[in-house]
Amino acid sequence: MLAGWSYLSADYEVARDRWNDVAIEIYYDRKHPYNVERMIEAVKKSLVYFSREFSPYQYRQLRIIEFPRYARFAQAFPNTVPFSESIGFIAKLDEEDNETIDYGFYLTAHEVAHQWWAHQVVGGYVQDATVMSETLAQYSALMVMEEEYGREKMRRFLKYELDNYLRSRGGELLEELPLLRVENQGYIHYRKGSLVMYALRDALGEEALNGALKRYVREVAFQEPPYTYSRELVDFIREAIPEGRERLIEDLFDNITIYDVKTREASVEELGDGRYRVRVAVEAHKFRADGQGPGDRDTDRRLDRRGGVRRDGNGRSGVGQVAGDGAAPHHRNRRRLRD
Repeated sequence: MLAGWSYLSADYEVARDRWNDVAIEIYYDRKHPYNVERMIEAVKKSLVYFSREFSPYQYRQLRIIEFPRYARFAQAFPNTVPFSESIGFIAKLDEEDNETIDYGFYLTAHEVAHQWWAHQVVGGYVQDATVMSETLAQYSALMVMEEEYGREKMRRFLKYELDNYLRSRGGELLEELPLLRVENQGYIHYRKGSLVMYALRDALGEEALNGALKRYVREVAFQEPPYTYSRELVDFIREAIPEGRERLIEDLFDNITIYDVKTREASVEELGDGRYRVRVAVEAHKFRADGQGPGDRDTDRRLDRRGGVRRDGNGRSGVGQVAGDGAAPHHRNRRRLRD
């Protein structure tokens, strides 16, 4: 586990629960009880998913401790998570709003995930260390969210991640790096990392990707120096990639790859027997960029990817990982997109 500790002192209320033999404790301001039960639920569901998919939880307790909003973050220490009141405890969510993201639930799952990704698997103090901690914690929390809210709801969150990544890369002051060589750049290891891992899950399947991560944990958890690094992680993922699709690693990890996918035209034809024929014309390009900005269209490595195609209840058709607004589609399928 990572060496670290925190000191917090206050007149706390304590909510207690259990998951198997693990004591769950939430220390909170008695004026902020609003989301405590929801946080406990997120802890339980995270422990279930991560223990099942990756490895057993290593402690007998897990504590979340509120602190005032003079800072806005949460940080996972071994079995203890200091958690700002401003990012979960006093959140007010409109549960009837389909656009709402339950960020308190998600952040709780993310911090619990660090008990695996940072306290079982510890990356070396090198360029890519946050791939093993933050990117894998992002993916793990996404999967807990998906089990809780369903796959369609995740598209709203992934759109937020995509917009944040694209906006932030435009303000990079030094150099954008590929995910495999990220240097503690949040818009890369958080935002792009979420998109990369979710795309991998789509391409390989949850069972195959999680199986690769489980084998990785088994190999490197609780190790002594030298510590693991991103190439070792990717080697385990590469073993799960079907033959002929190895370019996924090159596109997602090794390079800065940007996809430009547009729906140019869509039409619907009523067939007369309660069925409809929908035609969608798509324009798709793959771009590469270096650390200084966008490059030319990549002609050496042509576009050859599978993308999601869906038609929503509001009549819109779209192509891509994050199309849609969270409502269940009338139709969803995957098609091969090629130059």
